Amino acid sequence: MSALPRLRYWRRLLFAVLGLSAVDAFVPGRLAALEAVRYESNRLFRFEASDLFALGPLVGYLQEHPRGARPRIAFFGDSVVWGYLLRAPETLPAQFQTLRPDARVLNLAINGLDTASAYLIAKDIVDALDMLYVFDFGRHPNTRLPELVPVETADVEQFRLTPPSRVERRLEGALGGWHLYTNSYRLQAALFGTSTRIYVYLHKGALARQLLGRPVEAAVPAPAPAPVPDVAAAAATIVVDARLSPEQPSLDRQRALRQRHPLLWAAAELVRGHGKHAAFIEVAGHAAAMSDEDRADLNAVFAPHVRVVAVDVPAALKFDKTHLTALGSAALAQVLARDVPPQFGGRP
Repeated sequence: MSALPRLRYWRRLLFAVLGLSAVDAFVPGRLAALEAVRYESNRLFRFEASDLFALGPLVGYLQEHPRGARPRIAFFGDSVVWGYLLRAPETLPAQFQTLRPDARVLNLAINGLDTASAYLIAKDIVDALDMLYVFDFGRHPNTRLPELVPVETADVEQFRLTPPSRVERRLEGALGGWHLYTNSYRLQAALFGTSTRIYVYLHKGALARQLLGRPVEAAVPAPAPAPVPDVAAAAATIVVDARLSPEQPSLDRQRALRQRHPLLWAAAELVRGHGKHAAFIEVAGHAAAMSDEDRADLNAVFAPHVRVVAVDVPAALKFDKTHLTALGSAALAQVLARDVPPQFGGRP
């Protein structure tokens, strides 16, 4: 390479570095504004396409902002809670949000997410939440969790998870001052609700029309679900069991409960230890059934912070014997708001 082309190469590289450095200085402020809209506004929140990508950015945000403008309610669960085949406004958490406008409801459900995964995620963000509704589905956490959110070494070993990438951790340490790198995932999640790649794939038609100069319909926020006149009647068909033993179980009985329900016990201790509130929802036919005696005794042990609730939703409110219809979501939201209302402790 002659002297002139080499000089041009280094000059372009210098301009690129200077340009990126100038842009990098504005990243923290822009990220803060975007995340405030994504996580604190009245916009309905759920993971785009039930994608795991935005989980890490959300956890990072909540760890940095343990208190929001309103009390925070988080719904954990699988596709039943996420809202399989439902529009965002028709999902259970969105319907619950309409009943509790004084709170910020976050739909943290993901297809296949089970109670073990919810427990590990909750350990990272429990201080930023006021109420948790955890739908009890399964005991085998997603093995990729340590790559997405902080997971304690003991939990990685106990649940046989995949350890986080050491190379990624080294890069984060070496490039810690470069905001465009360290905040890349959070920027994408704040802008799109998912990764840029997934967003482009999901909206490739509209983006292609824009590139070709063809008219594109203006983006219109999804309308709120129209009032359904028979929600109250549908809610009346849902059976709720949150029985409570009149006395505290003996220490021997408590040890037996802990051995029989170790994950639920650990999650309940986490919630109580942080002064929060939670409801663990067992949906008939979709979760392992618990005996009435165990449910009543667990409620006595962890009251008033934790309630273990059995819910039986009739088949008429489901469309495939598992997933809720829009009416089923509205009815169950009404039942939860009425029979298992959120508690915010000292929050306004």
